[in-house]
Amino acid sequence: MAEIPASADVVVVGGGSAGAVMAARLSQDPARRVVLVEAGPDTPPGRVPAEILDSYPGAAYFSGKYHWNELRVGYDSWAEGDNRPPMIRRYEQARIMGGGSSMNGMFAVRGPKSDYDSWAAGGATGWSFDDVLPYLRKLERDTDFPDAERHGADGPVAIRRIGRERWPGFTRALDAAVSERGHGALDDSNGTDDDGVFPFALTNWPDQRVSTALAYLTPEVRARDNLVILDQARLVALEREGRRVTGVRVARGGEEHTIISPRTVIAAGVFHSPPILMRAGIGPGDHLREHGIEVVADRPGVGAYLHDHPSLTLAFHLKREARIDPAARRRIFAGVRYSSGHADCPAGDMFLTIVNRAGWHPLGAAMGTVLLTVNRAYGDKARDMAKKSFKTWWQTKVEATLLDASAATRRFAHDRLIHPESLDGILSDDHSLEAWIRENTFSGWHGVGTCRMGAPDDPQAVVDPMTRVIGVDGLYVADASIMPSIVCGNTNLTTIMIGEKAADLIAAWGS
Repeated sequence: MAEIPASADVVVVGGGSAGAVMAARLSQDPARRVVLVEAGPDTPPGRVPAEILDSYPGAAYFSGKYHWNELRVGYDSWAEGDNRPPMIRRYEQARIMGGGSSMNGMFAVRGPKSDYDSWAAGGATGWSFDDVLPYLRKLERDTDFPDAERHGADGPVAIRRIGRERWPGFTRALDAAVSERGHGALDDSNGTDDDGVFPFALTNWPDQRVSTALAYLTPEVRARDNLVILDQARLVALEREGRRVTGVRVARGGEEHTIISPRTVIAAGVFHSPPILMRAGIGPGDHLREHGIEVVADRPGVGAYLHDHPSLTLAFHLKREARIDPAARRRIFAGVRYSSGHADCPAGDMFLTIVNRAGWHPLGAAMGTVLLTVNRAYGDKARDMAKKSFKTWWQTKVEATLLDASAATRRFAHDRLIHPESLDGILSDDHSLEAWIRENTFSGWHGVGTCRMGAPDDPQAVVDPMTRVIGVDGLYVADASIMPSIVCGNTNLTTIMIGEKAADLIAAWGS
C-alpha cells in the first residue's frame, strides 16, 4: 500500500476516464508531485480482472462488484397531469480505476463538429471542434486510419473497428435493410459528420478492453517517483482557507489523512463531483443552507443541468439463423447515424445500434438535478432524470420505430423474430407506443452537465473554460460533468479528451 504524502503539487480526485489521464499527463514533469485518489480498486497491468479485459462488457458491467451500488435516480417521464411519483431505478456508475472506461461498451464515438462548436458559442471559449481536435487526436492510436487528418497514430488509447467482412449475418442483413432507405456506408464515423452505416470504433485491442487505467497508467508511468496512486481511498472533505482550497482529507485503511496541495482537481464524475463541491460550500446557496453548510460560493449550476440520453430496449429471441455465434465475445459491430430533422436538434442526432438489440440516442434533452441527502456521505440522489425530456424525444422517436420502416425492413425483422406478434400491441398506434415508451424509458448511462463549463460571468456556470471552479481558488473540475451540453454519441471519448485538455490547462496555469 502506497504511503500517503503530506503534500503534493496537484491532487486528482477520481481515477476514471478523465482522472487517470490527468494523473499521467501532469506527472510527466518530474518536478510536479501528483497524487491520484480513487475510491475503487486499482487495476495495474498484470492484475486486471478477466471480466474487465473481456471484449464482452456485460461480465463486469452487471456484476455489481465495481459500481456505486447505492446510486439511484428518479425517472419522471409521465404525461402532463400524471402525478405519479418518479420511477426509482439503479444507475450504474463505475467504482474502479479507469472509471467508465473500465466498464462501458468500449465505443469510441466522437461528437460531431457542431456539438463542440456549440460549447464555444455558449461561453466555453477554447472548446470548439478546432480547439479540441488536437486532443481527440492526441489520445488515440487509430489502428485503421493512422494517417487520416482527423486521427492520431501515437496516442495511448488503441482504437480499432471490425470490418464488414467479419460482421455476422444479422448485422449484414440489417445493414442492407437500412442502406435500402438511403443511408450510405461509412468506413470511419469519427472521420466525418455524415449520416450512414458504419463499423463501430472501439477502445479494444487486440481483443481486449483498453481502459484509461491500462492506456495511461502504464508500468512506466506508475514507476515515476513523483506520482502516488491511492486506490480504495475515500475523499472525506476538501480542505480550505476562506475561498481557497488548500488540499484534501482522505480516508484509507481506517485512517484519515490530509494532503496539502495548491491545486485540487475533482474528476469524480457527473454524480459525485457536485456533492464534493456542495459539502465544501460551493453550490446552490439555498440548498446548502438547508443542510447547515456555510455558503462559500453560491453557484446554482452545481448539480443542475443533468443531461443524459434517454434509452429504450425492445428485446426478442432471434431465430437460430439470425443469431450471432455463441462463442463470439463481441456483441455490437455496427451502428447507424442519421438525422431526425427536428428543429431543436442538430444533424446526426439519432443513433441506431445494430446488435441483438437496437437503441437510439437522440440529442439529450433530459434535465435533472443532483441533490444532497441528509447524513449520508455517499448517498447523494439524482432526481428527475427524464423530466422535461419526453416531448422532444417523442417528436423524434418515430424515426426509430418499425412504424416508419420500409416494408423490407419490417419484413426482415418479423421473419427473424420468435413470436413477432408481440410487437402488435406496441406498434399498433402512436398512443400505445407512447404509453409503452413512457413506462420503459431509462438512461443511457451518459450523464453530463452537473458542473457545466461556461463564461466566468455566467451565473449558471460552475467552471470557467480553464476548468477552474468559479468563485474559489485552487480548485478545478475536469470530467463529464463539465460538458455544457451532451454530445450526439457515446460520451467516454469526449471525457478522455477533457482529461487531456484539462491537464494542459492546469499545467500551464500552475507553472
